[in-house]
Amino acid sequence: FGGTATNGSIAVFIPAGRMKGPGEPLDLNADELRISFDIDDARITLPEEIPPLRDLKGKFDLRGEVMDVAVEGASSYFPSGRSVSVAGGRFSIASTYTKPLMADLSVELAGSADAIAELADFDPLNGLKDTDFKPEDFSGGATATVNARFGLIKDHKPPEPTWDAEIKLANVDLGAEFDGRTIGDVSGVLSVDTSAARLTGNAAIDGVPAEVRLVEPIGRNSSVAKERIVTANL
Repeated sequence: FGGTATNGSIAVFIPAGRMKGPGEPLDLNADELRISFDIDDARITLPEEIPPLRDLKGKFDLRGEVMDVAVEGASSYFPSGRSVSVAGGRFSIASTYTKPLMADLSVELAGSADAIAELADFDPLNGLKDTDFKPEDFSGGATATVNARFGLIKDHKPPEPTWDAEIKLANVDLGAEFDGRTIGDVSGVLSVDTSAARLTGNAAIDGVPAEVRLVEPIGRNSSVAKERIVTANL
């Protein structure tokens, strides 16, 4: 929606005999259809409740059935007032002719830890669902790499989305207590996928420096066991 397109090019080549007549789809290949242009101040709408990417700068490329948007930068704003910035990424559709229409998204994010946690919890990702974590439990700074594959059109009845995120935490405090103890000053990696959230790093447990490994299953059908390992450095 909106935005500007510059440096555009369109090339269409339809060989004799390729057109099959009225009502017959004409699926052009990469040698027959090429469209590309630079985009600025644009928007990509994402599925379900995931907020769209706004203020997007990048390059659109369509070759036959393959669509690719290389994202140079963007932002995402949430109803809660939180936001994250997108340092780079890619939005692609491997086959625009195939049903269900599936997309792949890979983005590099930066922002506050609670904002990145909130993004991971939007439907259909539900990264914190059935865990003890909430977005407001995280305070501090973070960067993240998020990869996701999902359907774009509900009527196509796409499969459940698959995704994973690697969140790098820097001096983050966790608001929730674990076994009655506070965890703060966390520096490490929080890896989240459809089965579990795994936190590995250094932290302060009730003010005592420690190495921590926490595993929280995601979803009631997860086969991953909950795990909490803390090694104090006295």
